[in-house]
Amino acid sequence: MTAHGNTKTSPMVTLLAGGVSGVIAKSTIAPLERVKILYQVKSKMYSFNSVYGLMKNIIKNEGVGGLWKGNTATILRIFPYSAIQWTSYDYLKNNFVTDKKSSVQIFIAGSLGFSCAILLTYPLDVIRARLALSYNNNNNNNNNNNNNNNNNNINNNSNTQPKVLKNGIGAVNIEKSIDFNGYKTKGLFKGLWRGILPTLYGSIPYAGVGYSSFEYFKRVAPDSCRNEKGDVIGVYKLISGGVAGGLGQTAAYPLDVVRRRIQTTGYGDGKGVENLKHSTLKTMFTIFQKEGIYALFKGISINYIKVIPTNGVAFLTYETLCEYFNSRLNKN
Repeated sequence: MTAHGNTKTSPMVTLLAGGVSGVIAKSTIAPLERVKILYQVKSKMYSFNSVYGLMKNIIKNEGVGGLWKGNTATILRIFPYSAIQWTSYDYLKNNFVTDKKSSVQIFIAGSLGFSCAILLTYPLDVIRARLALSYNNNNNNNNNNNNNNNNNNINNNSNTQPKVLKNGIGAVNIEKSIDFNGYKTKGLFKGLWRGILPTLYGSIPYAGVGYSSFEYFKRVAPDSCRNEKGDVIGVYKLISGGVAGGLGQTAAYPLDVVRRRIQTTGYGDGKGVENLKHSTLKTMFTIFQKEGIYALFKGISINYIKVIPTNGVAFLTYETLCEYFNSRLNKN
């Protein structure tokens, strides 16, 4: 979530370093991301109160690979997403932020850079969410008759059945998640860009608070957390990035819940069905009115657990790659 020291880096380096760091970080915490989505959309198949119980049941029903369900779409999305995000932020910070100590200017630069990445890669996020909500019962073929009856009921075609995606991650799943036929009548924006508005709304507090907090933590880092050159050490970056990400997530999380509900309404086995004609704020108020304030923060504890490794790994990988590529370019 930051820039790398005071050295300016070429856009090609930031694109590559940003993309790779995003892929590594997201793949590391992919199991927690799927659990978080299942919590957010109130999955019927996986309605456990504990993270451990839910993950254990996923492994039982789908195998260990089920914890990474939807990660293929995540990787396809996160490389361009992370690359654009880091490059946009670096460009805005280096060219338009006149006061590097101004939290307000950093807030605006972070929000704009984050929004650019969202707009250009959002359809892949919709597909990933729907793949994460799907499930596969292939490992339950030898279960008791009750389970077999349940599987048969799920397989029955009915107009009232949700769009349940099965058979693992692959071309068939992605094709069904995109739902091309539905978009012929619903329109492209209501399909691949469903939920874009709450996502953009949420990007403002998330990225703004995250970037500005991180830059602030770097500025006030004590000498004991700096090396001989005066640069902030990795452990401090890891902790600061985690805290900054947690603050950003807390500010934006209710909008993230609204986004997931809108994205996945009518897909998979989620019990949270929203009126897609309602505005973002009205949908948020409806969830609050019917389910209470807790529903708007459901799954946030999982998010906190993944914030430190995600931001830490992404930041350290990005810094390391930028330093490596810069040193190689300087030698040439």
